Amino acid sequence: MRRLQRVLAGCRYVSCQLWAIALVLPMMQPAWGNEFHSIKQAQRGFSTNAADLLAQGNVAVTEVTGVKVNATSTGIEVILQTSKAEALQILNKSDANSFIADIPNAQLRLPLGNSFQQEKPFAGIAELTVINQDANTIRITVKGEGGIPKVELFNSDEGLIFGLTPTTTTSQKPQTQPQTAVGVELGVILHRRSPGRLREYFTLPSYLLTEAAIFYKQDRFRAAINFKNLFDVDYFDSALSRQNIFYGEPFTVQGTISWEF
Repeated sequence: MRRLQRVLAGCRYVSCQLWAIALVLPMMQPAWGNEFHSIKQAQRGFSTNAADLLAQGNVAVTEVTGVKVNATSTGIEVILQTSKAEALQILNKSDANSFIADIPNAQLRLPLGNSFQQEKPFAGIAELTVINQDANTIRITVKGEGGIPKVELFNSDEGLIFGLTPTTTTSQKPQTQPQTAVGVELGVILHRRSPGRLREYFTLPSYLLTEAAIFYKQDRFRAAINFKNLFDVDYFDSALSRQNIFYGEPFTVQGTISWEF
């Protein structure tokens, strides 16, 4: 009997608790609704889009009011004229023979249009262009003839300076065909009568010699065959006296090989 009484008392207590919750719950719902509404309003005012985030960040755009090119002893200097050179950041995107650099958060504001171009500003540099790549980026492109130009950056009171030096490459010499020559040379030597020497007076007869040569030449190599006294003429070359006379050389074949250094 006592157990039954305890069970009934517990049921009354639970019933009272449920009744109290039922009274309080409707009073709390308006507050929760207001809180959820505030959260939704906050979400509507926040964007994860990159462009919106950039706008929300309020990033200042640096204006470049002029582009100036100066020749140097080794190349050229390209000056982006601005009062805020230290704010310009360079993103290197070079490719092939071209130096390409993007400068974010910057825009060209030139007196005559918003782009700059110059062809062959220096030997070894084919073209220079400076443009607005988009609404927030400047792009500078320098096309080299033999490779990507060497680049150095400087800040000055005038602006940001690009020091550009063209890349010199050792060009391969075109292969030339070896110079080959084959020829024949012919020469005639006429020696008139000449008096003898010393105290005795006598005369050496005149003579006519014929010489010829056949040669072959390729670049610096030369080979030749020489024919002396081609017709084997008898003659006196010189004499010291009537009894001391020197005969000339008979028909002679002589070969030569030479190399030019």
